[in-house]
Amino acid sequence: MKHGQFQLAILSAGTIVALQLQFLTVFANTIRYSWSGQLVPSGEDDPWQIGEQGQPFALDLAVSSTASDLLDANVEFAAFDVDEARFVLGGDELLFSGNGNVDFTDNHAGLFDLLVFHGDFERLGQIIDIGSLTVLPMASFQFSQTIESPPLFPSTINLDRSACCGGLYTSIIAAGSAVRVVGEPASVGLWAASCLLIVVAPGGWKRGGKGVRVEKGSELFLVLPAVGTPRDKRGRSSLLGRSSFLCFAWPSAGAER
Repeated sequence: MKHGQFQLAILSAGTIVALQLQFLTVFANTIRYSWSGQLVPSGEDDPWQIGEQGQPFALDLAVSSTASDLLDANVEFAAFDVDEARFVLGGDELLFSGNGNVDFTDNHAGLFDLLVFHGDFERLGQIIDIGSLTVLPMASFQFSQTIESPPLFPSTINLDRSACCGGLYTSIIAAGSAVRVVGEPASVGLWAASCLLIVVAPGGWKRGGKGVRVEKGSELFLVLPAVGTPRDKRGRSSLLGRSSFLCFAWPSAGAER
């Protein structure tokens, strides 16, 4: 998200034009992955007492965008610890006990991408590992190196009915179910930028080293090399003379929140 304010000033008529810009930038450092499905007993044991037909669940995960990749041996795999996990089962939110991680597979068997979650939750005094798998359209995310960052990609759908992942309970995700991916802003920074368009008539510029030196009273501007000298139809230098652009940016004081 960017919001700009512009100021235009003529510092010396026909010589230097200064363009000042302020822009608002949102920095996201948490990525949330969420989806929903049905949790059913894998066998006869049912310590959470959800019944043979199971209960609907909603899962919401928070992962830091700077989380370390736990799988650094192969390009197509990446895994990250989960900072927060909310698991709502049958309308009740279960206590997240830890050991949460998300596992990504890029281009599995040349057919689709995979996103898998595992984590421990507690209900009725029983802590149980719950796994859930989503099947995403191929190229939902793409990896190119052995160490990756958690992927931030557009929300999508679960391509095919999936069941995961053994243990006491199985999570079932219906085909077409939404898989939401959201980057949460952690800070908002206000940046300022200034650009100088230097237009110098013949005789009003000095070439020194790798740039153009322009003196204005007691002030000195060092700018990028001149981009050229526009000429008229007779081959003479135009009134614009030589011109160059120089832009620089810095965080505005007290702007981050």
